[in-house]
Amino acid sequence: MRIRNEAVTGAVLLLAASLLVMPTTALAVTDRTEGGLVLCLVPRRHEAFTLSFTHSMFGGDVRETYSITSDARLQRQEITTANLAAAEYYAYTAGVSRAGARYRLDLPAATFDRLNVLVDAAGQHRLSSGSKSFDLLVATGNGHQVELQARSLSLLTRLFTDGC
Repeated sequence: MRIRNEAVTGAVLLLAASLLVMPTTALAVTDRTEGGLVLCLVPRRHEAFTLSFTHSMFGGDVRETYSITSDARLQRQEITTANLAAAEYYAYTAGVSRAGARYRLDLPAATFDRLNVLVDAAGQHRLSSGSKSFDLLVATGNGHQVELQARSLSLLTRLFTDGC
C-alpha cells in the first residue's frame, strides 16, 4: 500500500509541476514613449479583447476585436463602428455590412505580432476583455505610443513576477 501512495504522491507532484510551467498567453501593454509595462491582461481561454476609440475624423466609437492565438499572436476578429462614414473610411479594401446598430467591416482574417497605437485625447483609447475595462489615456498620457503584444508565459512566471 505504501508503494501505491508514493506513486500517487509522485504523480500529483509531477502534475503540479507541469501546471506551473505550462504556458498560457497574456496581452502585454507597453508604453513605448516612457517605457515600462502598463498592463498585463490574461484573458480567459478563448476570450477576446477589444481596443475601442473615437474616430478622429468622423467621430463615433470604433471597436477592434482580437483574440490571442496559441502561438502568441494577435488575430483580428472584427472591426465595427457606430458611424457609417468611419466604416467607409476603413473599408477601402473591404465591404461594410450592418450589424445591429453598428457597421461591421468585412475584412479578411489577419494576425499580427504586435499592434502600435497612438493614444490621444481625441481617441479616448480603451481596452476591454470580459468585464474588465482600461482607459489607456489615463494609464499612459496624451500622445503616448503604446504597443500591444501577446506573450506566452507560465503560471510560475505569473506568480513570481509582474505577470508579463
